Amino acid sequence: MDRRMKVLWMGSVYFTERKLDATGTWSHSMATELVQSGEIELFNITQAGVQSTIREDFSSIKQWVIPSSKLNKRGLPKKSIIRDIVKITEEVQPDIIHIWGTESFWGLLKARNIISGKVILEIQGLKSEIYKYFYSGMTFKEILATIGPREIIKPSDSIIGQKANFKKWGEFEKEIIKNFSFITTQSVWVRNHIRNINKDAELFETKMLLRDEFINAVKWDYSNCEPYSVFTTFSSIVSYKGLHVLIDAITILKKEFPSVKLNVAGSTGRQGILGYGYYNWIKKKIAKSGIVDNVNWIGPINAEEIVKSLHKTNVAVIPSFVESYCMALDEAIHVGTPTVASFAGAMPELGSHKETVYYFQSGDPVMCAGAIGTFFRNRAFSEEISVKSYNIRSANSDKCRLQLDIYKKVLNQ
Repeated sequence: MDRRMKVLWMGSVYFTERKLDATGTWSHSMATELVQSGEIELFNITQAGVQSTIREDFSSIKQWVIPSSKLNKRGLPKKSIIRDIVKITEEVQPDIIHIWGTESFWGLLKARNIISGKVILEIQGLKSEIYKYFYSGMTFKEILATIGPREIIKPSDSIIGQKANFKKWGEFEKEIIKNFSFITTQSVWVRNHIRNINKDAELFETKMLLRDEFINAVKWDYSNCEPYSVFTTFSSIVSYKGLHVLIDAITILKKEFPSVKLNVAGSTGRQGILGYGYYNWIKKKIAKSGIVDNVNWIGPINAEEIVKSLHKTNVAVIPSFVESYCMALDEAIHVGTPTVASFAGAMPELGSHKETVYYFQSGDPVMCAGAIGTFFRNRAFSEEISVKSYNIRSANSDKCRLQLDIYKKVLNQ
């Protein structure tokens, strides 16, 4: 092809000057690498709180922002929004359409033949699987304890309600997956689940790109860390991320390490009586366990601050019950921070047990505490894990080339 390939992205990726702190960060890095390759002309359709569809280019990326809209019973937005998407697609005449994720309506546009062409589906999370983990080892009594005023006013915000919503959308997700011929994934865990839904689709393996702060980070150094400190981060305060398991592990660790300190980064949402019931239950659990002084809520932090936290901590922990990949684990590995992670979802694919990551059985606070304690007690082991994990880092340019190759393979079919 003599000209640059025209690729149209559709999804939640919104290109702005503001740096993202949570989800969507790796797709921004991918876009930058693709544009800089000189082989791609990138277009993007996303949604935000606008009154009507607007054109809002970002650098050389041509971008349209459609209004956020409540979806109907068929999983689609207003007809006027669909018309705008179809019109933009016809004007762009892309060689490839790349739909990011199955968590919203975008994939249904292809599944129901509203748009056509060479369309690739990128799998990010799988709600049809994640919904199974919302109760995450909690007893019925504990689940009821997470229901507060917010959940009474809005039942869909409760753990029970969130699980039901994920399960319901899972049916749309399966419809999307069944109707795609080209699907890209980041893990064997995802590919196996996709194969169970659509055995005929051609699957491609992609790699997540990290932000420059992690790619360029110097290696963790034991001499500069705070002994007996633990760092964890999450994109949202939901039960399947396993924070309650880590809280129980800290309670156990305090018996041997009274000064243990857990630093928790991420948004907890609204504070007070109308805050999320799960978060308020966690705070009560901390108080009841006598570890209030051992837990520090950092709040949302950016990439630079995450790197600083990973350098500063003795151990990083990811206690999730399910992950289709795990950006937090990949980031910790790239910094070389000794890391404890649950053996769940795709996380075992990112490291080797006791070589680059110390895994524990998901939902088991005793095993989680034991793994953390191993790092606390053994500096030599911590430094060995750090070196090995830091050495398995990979460059963003390699991952970009892989994505370019996928675009070319699909285009030539």
